[in-house]
Amino acid sequence: MRHDTPQYIKRWPGHVVLPDALNYSQLLIWQDAIDAMIEANGDQALTWDAAAANPRTAQHIVTALCALVNEWHLDGLPERITAELFPATPRVQSVLLIAWLCGVVASLYAGEDDTPEKKDE
Repeated sequence: MRHDTPQYIKRWPGHVVLPDALNYSQLLIWQDAIDAMIEANGDQALTWDAAAANPRTAQHIVTALCALVNEWHLDGLPERITAELFPATPRVQSVLLIAWLCGVVASLYAGEDDTPEKKDE
């Protein structure tokens, strides 16, 4: 399913394509990233923005995102992105991109019809 980047992601406009549903392998990749993020942050509750802003937690999330996104069509980035190629800077735009992608995957994970870009409309 195609997801267009919101307007606030100015550095890398475009879209990504994710599966319509996660299979069990993908589900476990995402769950492992969430578990690692929780472990890295202790018992403190995190928003996607806060998790993306912390490079230690973002590393786990980015690795999972790269495994879950089927296609990357973002201006200025390669078509196939790995954790090693994912942009960590400029920080604000990187954090916004990660947090937005987390919201998209979280909606997919929960089975919500209202993905983040639909809520903005």
